[in-house]
Amino acid sequence: MWEFEIQLHSVQDVQEFVSLATAAPFPVRVGNDQYQANGKSFMEMFCLD
Repeated sequence: MWEFEIQLHSVQDVQEFVSLATAAPFPVRVGNDQYQANGKSFMEMFCLD
């Protein structure tokens, strides 16, 4: 498992990230201290604060 710290500052950043994550042949999980989201889902990514 790989872990990276990223910051997405705009809607466009989230769109680009989700597009890249969707192309990955493996699950992509994104989270903060409280929540985890599917990195391939726009809706879940926008729920992270």
